[in-house]
Amino acid sequence: MKRVKRPGTAAGPMAAGLMAAGPMAAGPMAAALLASAGWLVATGGQAAAVAAAAPEPPLVVSAADWSGKGQASTATCPEGTSLVGGGYDSLPYANGFGNPLDFVDTNTPAKNEPNTWVVKLHSGRASAYALCSRQSATPPVVVASSDWSGKGQASTATCPEGTSLVGGGYDSLPYANGAGNPVDSVDTSAPAKNEPNAWVTRLHSGKASSYALCDPASATVPAVVTSDGWSADKGLSRATCPEGTSLIGGGYDSLPYANGFGNPLDSLDAFAPAADQPNTWVARMHRGKVSAYALCSPSSAVAPTVVASGWSAKKETAKATCPEGTVLAGSGYDSQPYANGFNEPLDFMDTFAPTRDEPNTWSVRMHSGQSASYVMCTA
Repeated sequence: MKRVKRPGTAAGPMAAGLMAAGPMAAGPMAAALLASAGWLVATGGQAAAVAAAAPEPPLVVSAADWSGKGQASTATCPEGTSLVGGGYDSLPYANGFGNPLDFVDTNTPAKNEPNTWVVKLHSGRASAYALCSRQSATPPVVVASSDWSGKGQASTATCPEGTSLVGGGYDSLPYANGAGNPVDSVDTSAPAKNEPNAWVTRLHSGKASSYALCDPASATVPAVVTSDGWSADKGLSRATCPEGTSLIGGGYDSLPYANGFGNPLDSLDAFAPAADQPNTWVARMHRGKVSAYALCSPSSAVAPTVVASGWSAKKETAKATCPEGTVLAGSGYDSQPYANGFNEPLDFMDTFAPTRDEPNTWSVRMHSGQSASYVMCTA
């Protein structure tokens, strides 16, 4: 993916991501992963007017310590702020060769703990991160699907009437082999195209429960745009918001490469707002096909600013920071995962989270490979 800056401002919720996530070969989208949100209003003025104060960056809260192995980690926004997204840092379980054999089982806003983001690895340890808007003190509404999906079936969560979908997340029961190692992928994590105000999640083999993050201050239903069909194998897929709307988040549907036993041996290598095309979300699989989804707010016609980092070194953190006068409103990544001689990715997204001590910044880190971080910024 070409990485350039494209200026612009946007009003409306944020795509935090899908902030949820980092879908990799052994650890799919946390994503999802996208929690978008952050009810921000664009400002302007005349030359003679006093310049408006720069918007205050969102607050980042992390869990107090690492979770136990395979246990949930939570991070809660303080009183007077509102949860608008989340992410995680992790210590995934790895085999004797250092290859991670883990999965992000849970990456979602919590349904029964207001203003809270929750993350859980299948076998390793996690630390949840919450992204908290200082512009609102009203917690979002979180809706979960009524029950677990069937194996390999889609799960849907729908925002209630009078609220607006701004992101999503998931809980999962992934398929695991006889040794207890997950052999699964999150094939779908996206806003639903044909069901207004809904978020959809689907595992390749296991069960899923979808979560929707809903803005109680807006009753505007966002538009959902998908790419024009499936990408080619290993190809980039793009979905662009229509004129008169503004990109606030994204998602994907995928057809991952699988072996003769039906086990997916693939990863979502790229998942981000495009830096070279306004109002566009992109996705790319390591070997299989993908369809990108864009979540578009009709409340603004101004495209957000997208900033990308350069490539990190292997196993090192990549960081992207919003420019002065804007606030972090979404995130994504590009990656070059470590793969074996058969081009089967054997990697994991260890970190996908807002940076606690660097305002308006998003951090991404692969277990073995290289990564690039993307941020989406609004005024």
